[in-house]
Amino acid sequence: MNHAPVALLDNERAFSNESQALPVDSVDDEYLVVERHAARHYGLRRAFPARQKLQVRIDRAFDILYLDLPDGSVREYWFDITSFYGRDSMWLSDDDQIPI
Repeated sequence: MNHAPVALLDNERAFSNESQALPVDSVDDEYLVVERHAARHYGLRRAFPARQKLQVRIDRAFDILYLDLPDGSVREYWFDITSFYGRDSMWLSDDDQIPI
């Protein structure tokens, strides 16, 4: 994992938008960062995102995790997943059929 430097974990707004997206090597890395950051800033002992969204740009792929906070607000965590996005995907050709 490209570990999040402690200075970033100390910043409450770290990883909160595309320009601050943290490069990671796996989905497990994403959840570890969310858990550590949420424990430090929001006092959550267990932090499991409620939603997830994929944003694909021409040359980058981002995973956005949404964490519901105790005060009712929602915190976004942005991760750059370009290093592994689509790596293990099964690609279908136009001739492939998927049973329904």
